[in-house]
Amino acid sequence: MTMLANITLAWTMSDATSGVSECQVAIDSEPWILVGLNTSHEFAGLSEGNHTAWLNVTDRAGWFALDNVTFMVDLTPPYAWNSMYSIGETYVWVSWTALDNTSGVADVQVQLDDDSWISMGLEKNNETFSGLEDGNHAVRIRAVDRAGNVGPASTLNFLIDTAPPEIAIVWPGDGQVIDSSSITVTWMMDDALSYVSRAEISLDGGSFMSAGTDESMTLEGLEDGDHTIRLRVIDAMGNTAEETVSFVVEAEAGTSGLVIAAIAVIVIAAVLVVAYVALRRKKTPDDGQKKT
Repeated sequence: MTMLANITLAWTMSDATSGVSECQVAIDSEPWILVGLNTSHEFAGLSEGNHTAWLNVTDRAGWFALDNVTFMVDLTPPYAWNSMYSIGETYVWVSWTALDNTSGVADVQVQLDDDSWISMGLEKNNETFSGLEDGNHAVRIRAVDRAGNVGPASTLNFLIDTAPPEIAIVWPGDGQVIDSSSITVTWMMDDALSYVSRAEISLDGGSFMSAGTDESMTLEGLEDGDHTIRLRVIDAMGNTAEETVSFVVEAEAGTSGLVIAAIAVIVIAAVLVVAYVALRRKKTPDDGQKKT
């Protein structure tokens, strides 16, 4: 079995009585080729598949002896591919399928990142790589056939990400007093390895409300008093990060203050008007008074 299209047939010969006269060789059903007393001959340009090489040795008395050898030419490399995989927190499990239609698969090899290739043989069709660090990784799988052809590598690229996203609530600040029953919560979020999948907001221990990938959410109809907001951010690998902020709403107190201020302005304006009128009357003489 060979992965070469050029094959060299080699032999030994002897004749103790009259001696060897000549040798002939042939490939498959092709005509005989006279090679004299040479002990090797190259057959070039053989096609893929099974072949038979023939040797005919004749002695000086005319006796001859035949021998032959059958072999396979395999010019096509095998192929292996990842058929299933599972990625865990710090590990990856891969399985594979290998195929060669000519000489057959002899071995399957796997490689993690830039490590050395590992021979798996034919009895095993899966492997687990554990203890992986955060970051991008690659598992490569290739097959070797019985003729020695090495097939192309099939690559599985994947990411290990055990780190939570980075988040920070921008507004409101912790302990802040807000004079409105409607607020827009804003935050910043990022993920260094994968990406942010979604953000969620919970008000006062209620159910989480999805904000998608937005970095703000408006909450309306808040009653006066203390409130707590929980921000939860989930990345593509399922890692979560949370941050909490507490604040106070005094919307009614703020409205009452405005009303009181407005009334005070009106009262002050009325007092000024009354004082002005009184002052004008004091400066104007009575109509019935005459000078002497």
